[in-house]
Amino acid sequence: MAMESAEMAAALAAGQQDRRAAPRLVVDEDARLLLVEPGSTVSCRLVDISLGGCRLRTKERFTAGPMVPVEITFKVRGLAFRFSGLTQWTDGRHLVGIRFTGVSARRREDLVEIGRAHV
Repeated sequence: MAMESAEMAAALAAGQQDRRAAPRLVVDEDARLLLVEPGSTVSCRLVDISLGGCRLRTKERFTAGPMVPVEITFKVRGLAFRFSGLTQWTDGRHLVGIRFTGVSARRREDLVEIGRAHV
């Protein structure tokens, strides 16, 4: 994992500093967020992504709190992703942070690869 984090960090633009556990890659892609309970879908944009999670901007006000089980689907550079996760935070308006759960080694490699491609 440390090796993959180092690779993702190297893929980020020079000069970007971040206090998060894993470096983030800025993106702007359509995404869909499924709230597992009650099974409702939220249209959103993927704002940034890392090996451990992502930040989304919802079209409608996001009112769910932290630790809500979700599924997120999106495409980056032609690769389709679908991850399970938990909401970690929200600004109470349109931004929400998601922590991925149960990510396979292959999907982690795909995330590292999109980081390299964004250089």
